[in-house]
Amino acid sequence: FHPNISHLRFKLLLNYLKIWFYLCSLVIVVFSIYWGALYDRESHLKNLTSLVIVEDTRVGDIDGLIGQELTNLMRSAQFNSRAGWRIYQGDEIYQDGLFTRGENISEKLLEKVHHRKYWSAVHIYPNATYNQYQSYKNAQVDKRPAVEFIYESARDITNMKPYVVTPFQQLEEAFQSNYAPVAQQLISNLTQDEKLNLINSESITTPPNFIFNDYRPYTNNTLLAPLQVGLIYLIIISFFLFNFFVETHKILLPHLKMPQYILYRFLGNQLSYLVLSLFIGAVSAIFQIDFTVAFGKAGFVVYWFSTYLTMSAVGGASENMAMLIFTYNPPFVGFWLISWVILNVSPSFSPMALTSHFYRYGYMMPIHSSNEITKVIFLDIWKGQLGLYYGLLVVWVVVNALLNPLVLKHCGKIMAKRAQAAAAAAK
Repeated sequence: FHPNISHLRFKLLLNYLKIWFYLCSLVIVVFSIYWGALYDRESHLKNLTSLVIVEDTRVGDIDGLIGQELTNLMRSAQFNSRAGWRIYQGDEIYQDGLFTRGENISEKLLEKVHHRKYWSAVHIYPNATYNQYQSYKNAQVDKRPAVEFIYESARDITNMKPYVVTPFQQLEEAFQSNYAPVAQQLISNLTQDEKLNLINSESITTPPNFIFNDYRPYTNNTLLAPLQVGLIYLIIISFFLFNFFVETHKILLPHLKMPQYILYRFLGNQLSYLVLSLFIGAVSAIFQIDFTVAFGKAGFVVYWFSTYLTMSAVGGASENMAMLIFTYNPPFVGFWLISWVILNVSPSFSPMALTSHFYRYGYMMPIHSSNEITKVIFLDIWKGQLGLYYGLLVVWVVVNALLNPLVLKHCGKIMAKRAQAAAAAAK
C-alpha cells in the first residue's frame, strides 16, 4: 500500500485474477474428470452382469423352491438394481450356445467369469431343494453346496468387495431370512415319524449351504502399491526425467547434427526408463511381492519389461508436452502433470462398467493397459487380452518417438528466433 507502488496495484490485481482463473479452470475441468469417475455408480450397477444358472428343478412332488426363492429375490426391488442378473433355468441354459449338454456347468461358469464374459456367476445346483428335503427326511445334515457364488476379487482389487461380494452376502442373508416358509413347505411332505426324528436333529436348524468361490483372490494388501499408487508415481518420476536431463542433453547439442541428436535423445531416454523400471521392480521384490504367480521364474523380467514400456509410453508423452510448454509458457508444465495423472488414473482405477461412456477413452490410455498387465503378473487373471495391452503401450512409444523430432525442431526454431530477436534488440 506504499504510495510509490500505487501505479502497480491494478497490474498486480490483473495478474492475480489471471492466475486464479487458470488454476480454478484446472480444478473445475481436470478434477471433475476424477470426481466424475466416482459419481452415481449405483445407476450403473446393472452393467455388472452376473450369470445365474438355475438347475434346481422339480423332483417328484418337490418343487425347486430354493431356486425359485433366490430368483424372486434377484428380481425384487431390493436386488434387481444391484447387478445385471442374466437368469437361465432348466433347458434355457442350453439355448443360444450358452452351454452344451454334458458339459460340467460349474467348470464352464468359472471359465466364463475368468474370461471376463461376466463379472460374476451364481450356480444353483441340481436337486438343491430335493437334497434339502432328503436331509429333513433322513434327519441328517446335508453338507453338499446348494448355491455357489463365483467371482474374482483380483479383477478389481478395490471395487469387487463393495459392488459384487457384498450384494451376494446380502442376497444370502435375505434368503435365510425368508427361508422359514420354504422349510415349512418341505417339512409338510414328511410323515409324522420323520417329523419327530427331525425335531431332535441338527438338520432342522441347518439352512442350505452357500459357498463363495473367489477364483482369483486378492489377499496381499501390499499389491495396492504396484497396482495403483505405484502407477501414479511412475507417471511422476518419468516426468522428472525431462528436468533432470536438460543440462545433460545440452552438453552434446552443439556437437551433434539434428538427426544424431534426436537418436541420442531417444536412446538415452529408453535407457533411463529401463534402469528406473528395474529399480521400481526391485522395490516390490524387497517387500516380498510374489512375481511367480502367473509366469513362474520369468515373472520379474515380465514385470520389468512391462514397467519399462509403461514409463516409455507416459514419459515420452510428458517429454513432448513439457518441451512445448516450456517453449511457450513454462508455468503451465504443472498443469500438464496433474492433467496427465488424472486422465490416466480416472478410467483405470474405476471399473469402466460403473462409469459413464465418456470414460471409455481410458481403454487407449497407457496406465489402463499397464494396470491390467500388472494384475495378470501378480494375480494371474485372464491372459487373453495381454497382446492388446502390450500393443497399446508399444503404439504410445512409437507415436511419441515419431512426434519427438517434430517437437524438437519446432521448439528449436522458436527458441532460435527468440535468441535472434534478443540479440537484435541488444544492439
